[in-house]
Amino acid sequence: DGDTERDDEYDSYVPNTYRLALEGKGSVMISTHLSSCSEESMGLSPNRVLDYEIAKRIVQAKQEILG
Repeated sequence: DGDTERDDEYDSYVPNTYRLALEGKGSVMISTHLSSCSEESMGLSPNRVLDYEIAKRIVQAKQEILG
């Protein structure tokens, strides 16, 4: 929130990614979402291997924090 040096275009991807994790979605679904953000919103070729690794970390962090 707000205009700070740390605000950037990636901020808009956090809420949906966070929602998926809270809903208990798995690494594959979160990875697909991250790849979609890369491709559709940024116009980049997704790195599906990296997206999956990040998604696994998101799921693991959610489990460690919220159970």
